[in-house]
Amino acid sequence: MPGVTTAGRNRVGLSETARPAIVVLDADEAAEEDEPRGRPGHAPQLVVLTPELFVLAGKPAAEIGAELNAFRRRIVRRVLTDATLLGLAGPNGFVRYAGCATALAAGRSMEGEMSLSFAIRYVLRPMELED
Repeated sequence: MPGVTTAGRNRVGLSETARPAIVVLDADEAAEEDEPRGRPGHAPQLVVLTPELFVLAGKPAAEIGAELNAFRRRIVRRVLTDATLLGLAGPNGFVRYAGCATALAAGRSMEGEMSLSFAIRYVLRPMELED
């Protein structure tokens, strides 16, 4: 994405010189609870993946808010319209924006950091998993 110095997956401790940066955090995955009872464990099931994109700003303090907002707009649009993700979700799934949290609030660090959360529902087919 334009304006990003560093991009990575599950990385922590990026220096100031590596910013602005975006890090994809795998986060969690859980099966949907409303699956019918009595289904075999190897039957297809709906699963929701909840990755986070962690944005580390690179601007001076006075410009951090504007930079984080610009990154939020670009990231949300790209994730929610990504053809590969939408294809993986399939007709029974979805790709949804779940919200964001920043370090910009009273009593917080006031660092240029933001976490964007997404929910991606897809059909897990255990019989198709490879070793």
